Amino acid sequence: MSREKCQIARNYLIRIITLSKEVNNSNSIQRQIPKDVRTVIKKLDLTPELNQYVCCPKCYFTYDIEVAPHHCQYKNFPNSPPCGAMLFCQASFIRPLYHVRSISTHYSRDCRSQKKQKPSSIYVTQDFSNWLKWFVPQNEDLIEDWENSLVTTSDTTYDYQQSPAWEALYPKSQQNKNTTTLKIAFSLFTDWFNPLSNKAAGKQVSLGVLALNCLNLPPTSQWKVKNTFISGLVPEPSQPNMVTINNILSVFINEMIQLNLGIFVQTSKYLNVCMVVVCLGFLIGDLVANHKVSGFASHLATRFCSWCECPKAEIQQLKLARLQQQRIVKDYSLGFKDLKNEAERTRMVKKTGISWSELNQLGYWDPVQQIPLGIMHNWFEGILQHHFRSRWRWDFEKVETNKTQETDNDSEEDCEIQDSDTSAQTGLSWEQGQKMMSALMDITVLFGVTRIPLCLGQAKEGKVKASEWQFLFSIHLPLAAIDTRVGYIHKFSNKTSEATNTLLLIDNLCALVACTHILESRSITNSHCLQFTTEYKNYFETSKKLFQAYVINPNHHYALHSEIQLRRWGPLIGRAKFCADGLNGFLQGIPTSGKTGKFGVTIMKYFCQWKWLMVDEDLDITSTKKASDKVDFEMDHNTYIQILSFLQITTPNLCDYSQLPHPEGENVFLNYEKERSTINTKGYLLGNAEPNNMIQYNSPHRV
Repeated sequence: MSREKCQIARNYLIRIITLSKEVNNSNSIQRQIPKDVRTVIKKLDLTPELNQYVCCPKCYFTYDIEVAPHHCQYKNFPNSPPCGAMLFCQASFIRPLYHVRSISTHYSRDCRSQKKQKPSSIYVTQDFSNWLKWFVPQNEDLIEDWENSLVTTSDTTYDYQQSPAWEALYPKSQQNKNTTTLKIAFSLFTDWFNPLSNKAAGKQVSLGVLALNCLNLPPTSQWKVKNTFISGLVPEPSQPNMVTINNILSVFINEMIQLNLGIFVQTSKYLNVCMVVVCLGFLIGDLVANHKVSGFASHLATRFCSWCECPKAEIQQLKLARLQQQRIVKDYSLGFKDLKNEAERTRMVKKTGISWSELNQLGYWDPVQQIPLGIMHNWFEGILQHHFRSRWRWDFEKVETNKTQETDNDSEEDCEIQDSDTSAQTGLSWEQGQKMMSALMDITVLFGVTRIPLCLGQAKEGKVKASEWQFLFSIHLPLAAIDTRVGYIHKFSNKTSEATNTLLLIDNLCALVACTHILESRSITNSHCLQFTTEYKNYFETSKKLFQAYVINPNHHYALHSEIQLRRWGPLIGRAKFCADGLNGFLQGIPTSGKTGKFGVTIMKYFCQWKWLMVDEDLDITSTKKASDKVDFEMDHNTYIQILSFLQITTPNLCDYSQLPHPEGENVFLNYEKERSTINTKGYLLGNAEPNNMIQYNSPHRV
């Protein structure tokens, strides 16, 4: 233990002893002092109100504890046998959970011995309406101020509330008609993570999260922990498929249907009551999870696209097919639900790529238009990574790739879309790759800009993050290409194939970089939308000439919808999954007891307690790192004299700390200082990172 912590503990003990001496009745103080963590939680009223359901580990059908049978009675079809999975197992250790509806123990009705049982799997949720009664009074002013700040007459879109997608959800004719009604929209984030961490040698389990964030808030506040509502945690150890996920969603959708009718909330602004109407704005997450939740087939299916009717056989044409329509998709979805056997459902999914989704019960829900393109997985980790590794053949250490087969069944594993292009016969040679890598290593960027890994392209460096792919193509590669390719064009004759190939490589990269800059932009105009289509077309025209027998992957087709997506949603970077992944990392770091079936209860309880403790601190989920300030250090005498002499030029009355006594009211320059990594002064940002020869200057128009 450090000396500083010992001093803090000593001061607290002295304070306690001092207070106990001042009060006559010391027994009353002892009774008020918490004895352990549980009593602290009780005194602070941090016990969360959780709803817990018995969940079938096979079909994910949920039961209330009062009516839960010993075996699951859910039937996938009216004439099919029940699921039959065991819902309870004998408890080896019983400890009551928290109040509200504790289901840690259960007496089996099927056994005469009346043995104590515990649920095999628990689905834990929170009451959304109760959370809204706290959330709305806390944020009503922030919501109103942000809405008023977005009023603009230009064609530039900065935020979701300025986009056509928002107007489709809340038409202008229906906005602000009633001053006592507040209409708010939420995004639904769905993803799975391993609560035991991602160690390859450890036990692999998947715990799902359903999280909601208010879209009426400013982007800087949407993903703060106090504004994040976890609707439910899907129990481990595996993931539901595109059919069984609806058994989990039914609990959430039933509540959203009621909230869309409105609830009354008392706030400081509306002293009587305020009618709060809640809608689901869009889904956020990777494409695999979004397709699973919204009732579309996976990217490996015959009908793989949720926005158009392009079949997998025509993907190489790189053209958009007829766009999907809301009414037709919902009709197919209802038809899928009414089918009477698995074979008919399989044929329908192969033909249409559509299955049933509980989201379609929401009257305002559009399964086609309310799923934005996630550029984090589609562009940064999809197209950019594919271009770098496969088309440029940057993987110098050969790694065997598994070829994926076409399937119309939804995969139970929430894997990323792996694009492979092993048929490409051209790319960067080994010598060109080494020159490019050398140029990349020589690039120095400003403080705060993401740096690329030192061993990029090698397995020992590990997985490259989406942000690293983004900055690699938007900043580093254009600079490296200028150094390694453009500088050598003058050495070749204009008629040589090497010069032509070099120019094509530059045009190909420039088109890809231009598309990246548009997708990562924080503001979108109509010209940006048109420019993206032009540059993306140029990228593939040059790719045909550079790479022999190149393959078009699902991600390449999905990117064709980018112009439509940009026009509808505005900046797609605001719909990316970056902030949501921060939530996954936070939940994954919560310590668990290691008991299968109870991960969700433990994590949900901890998250709620942490949120209420930190709500006054205004902390962000992704900013829980320790402070990086260094401890105080003492300057040597020569350094101190030099700095003091320099400061006395502008402050003549500044006194030396060693010249005692100090004149009354004068400033004293101490010799104890604190090291800082950056400093802002007169518009300049100075940093101490090597090579110490770069500064950032902020002006009103540019950096």
